[in-house]
Amino acid sequence: MKFYIQKLIHILVTPFAKRLLKGLPSDSVTIVSYCRSGNTWLRCLLAGYLDDNVELRNLLDYASSLNPTLTKGKKPEITKFYCAHAHPKYSFPNTIYLYRDREEVLESYYKHHNRWNNLDWSFDKFEKYFEGNIVSPMGYSEYHKRWMAKNLYTIKYPFDYVSLSRLISYLGLKREDHKERLEKVMRKFDRQNMVKMQRGTVNSDQYVLCREI
Repeated sequence: MKFYIQKLIHILVTPFAKRLLKGLPSDSVTIVSYCRSGNTWLRCLLAGYLDDNVELRNLLDYASSLNPTLTKGKKPEITKFYCAHAHPKYSFPNTIYLYRDREEVLESYYKHHNRWNNLDWSFDKFEKYFEGNIVSPMGYSEYHKRWMAKNLYTIKYPFDYVSLSRLISYLGLKREDHKERLEKVMRKFDRQNMVKMQRGTVNSDQYVLCREI
């Protein structure tokens, strides 16, 4: 049942997100991606680059979601980055498209799907849904093709120093101590530390946040 509730949320969230966008600062950045593509990780890195106080547990204050259920009570005056797993028919201001290789997304989503929804689907069964329109707004291949056709700035998961540095420069966020600052935040939010932070998070709203890693 939880699986179908998630699908319904995917269908309903984007129109509400469009309404929410009207109240956001003009310099906000929307990071669009298919689920399980590293959106949480990228927001940690970008927000953490700008502010040393960013942690996984408080990420939604600095780098939130366009899902209204996750933005309620947050602080839009300090929130710079927003996540959106949105249908390609929508457009957002200052949009970055984040993507990950299909097979990596499929494997990650398959494990997440069975664990989060307490199911025991075979890999073949899940792949059919993955390329259908059940798991997300549409199948991965069509989703990726249509977002890439928009000619937005793109960044591919996994990230490295060069790709992050280019993105930060593109967004006009580069600081004088750029090299030191970026290296520091990459150490803080490296893969191993992100897993540790995820395992140490227990309350429900933060678990929703963490399950994209």
